[in-house]
Amino acid sequence: MTFGSGSTLFTPSGLQNSETVGTVTLAVSGSGGTATAAVGSYTITPSAAIGGTFNAANYTITYNTGNLTVNKIALTLTANSTSKTYGQTVTFTGIEFTAIGLINGDTIDSVTLTSSGAVATAAVPVLLTALFRVQRQALMQETIP
Repeated sequence: MTFGSGSTLFTPSGLQNSETVGTVTLAVSGSGGTATAAVGSYTITPSAAIGGTFNAANYTITYNTGNLTVNKIALTLTANSTSKTYGQTVTFTGIEFTAIGLINGDTIDSVTLTSSGAVATAAVPVLLTALFRVQRQALMQETIP
């Protein structure tokens, strides 16, 4: 959204004889008009109606403010998948993640990552344990000539 002089982002009322207003100047409070504005509400103040077919000298002009609302953007953080061998410990440094949704040069240096599987004594999932037992039994039942 562009602010400043020459804006057509307004709605006039009270004009007579099908007259028109060409443009107005719009100013936004604080840094609300910038791409890096913080989430929140900002006041839009119109002024300096010019152009079109109206003659400003024939009107008492009242400028009503508007609001600009800056909403939050979605950010998704996903931990990177990893694996380890039983008996090893996984140590997270905080950079094992992917961020989707950062804009305007925003960055995340690190996040806190935890996993119950990171410790050396973490149990092997039941499905894998059962599969190992079946394969081990099959091997033990084979006879070697």
